Amino acid sequence: MNETKNINPYLDARREWNERYGDYIAQASNWRLVALISTFIALLAVIGVIWIGSQSKFIPYVVEVDKLGQGVAISPASQVKSYDEKVIKFSLAEFISNFRSIYPDKEIQKKYILNVYKYLSNSFPAYTIINQHYKNSSPFGQNQTIQVEISTVLNMQNDAWQVDWSESSFDAMGNLVSKENYRALIHIVIIPPTQESLIIKNPLGIYIKDISFQKSLK
Repeated sequence: MNETKNINPYLDARREWNERYGDYIAQASNWRLVALISTFIALLAVIGVIWIGSQSKFIPYVVEVDKLGQGVAISPASQVKSYDEKVIKFSLAEFISNFRSIYPDKEIQKKYILNVYKYLSNSFPAYTIINQHYKNSSPFGQNQTIQVEISTVLNMQNDAWQVDWSESSFDAMGNLVSKENYRALIHIVIIPPTQESLIIKNPLGIYIKDISFQKSLK
């Protein structure tokens, strides 16, 4: 007796189609998923590169010094509190010392003046005050030497500082002519530098905003 097979043309055609094209469809779906993931990763990488490129390329460093002006510690400015009194005291003492010192050698005197202006910005009144002082009393061409000795640098309140110092005047032969005491009231502002030239000159960004000074009886 012959057995009769049930033939369904639709099922046979579907089975043949699946066998022939099913693998290709699955592979295509996998590749689309891989492409989507790759695109997402590439987008993250581009965003990361743009963010890195937007960051400052310069890292400001602060040099802490001892009483003789010798460097004793170096660290990134981000690791130093902007209100670190030791650094501010040194900066103000250096400013006053260079501002009031007078030396017959022109090159040395020029360095004094350059060191004064690294703490000044034409955005603040102190710049005009110092300019006027140099205009009225030029340190060049004088027959005397003035040595400055800083006594105290005190924080009065917030950005206000008081500096006391003495000035010893010597004649051309090195004889002491006079010794006078002075006091200055200084207001400062801290503007962290972003340019390499400013980082080298003034790493913490301490600027003299305003200044007044006079002789004192101390």
